[in-house]
Amino acid sequence: MRYDKNSQSAENIKKAFGDEAAGHARYMLFGEEARRNGEEHLANVYDRLASEELAHAEMWLREMGGVGGTEENLNASIAEEKHDWMMHYMPYASTADHEGYEELTERFLNTANVEKRHEAELKEILGSRRNGSFYRDSEAVEWRCGNCGYVGISENAPAVCPLCGYPRGYFRRG
Repeated sequence: MRYDKNSQSAENIKKAFGDEAAGHARYMLFGEEARRNGEEHLANVYDRLASEELAHAEMWLREMGGVGGTEENLNASIAEEKHDWMMHYMPYASTADHEGYEELTERFLNTANVEKRHEAELKEILGSRRNGSFYRDSEAVEWRCGNCGYVGISENAPAVCPLCGYPRGYFRRG
């Protein structure tokens, strides 16, 4: 960041990122609702607006220095997921329970559990990238291309999809 981290401008950039990211999510959901109601033109407008809001969010996140290399992003994501479940959803559940909102308590606890699973999944990915097993297995397994659906069986993900030519990064197990 080119700004003093304690300046009002730095704080405004953080707020702008949050506003734009929330706008993206809101417009995606509004577009889905419009589509469910048969309003395809309106859904397309919301899709475009959501895309533009995402571009704005990206701009502000990059301005804050919030996008790094893959390993740095994984570490930041792991920390964020842990922070979310520990510092947000667990206290939210406690408050809802204290106030007698059983259903809301359960929803917050369930969300905390999902966030914990996100943290664990990202930690597993980071570990497998570090030890070289992310695109490798000890036995032949199915590797599926996320672009075209090609499935091959091997100990290693193909370097390039033999069907569509996309790189190894599009492959996942099973």
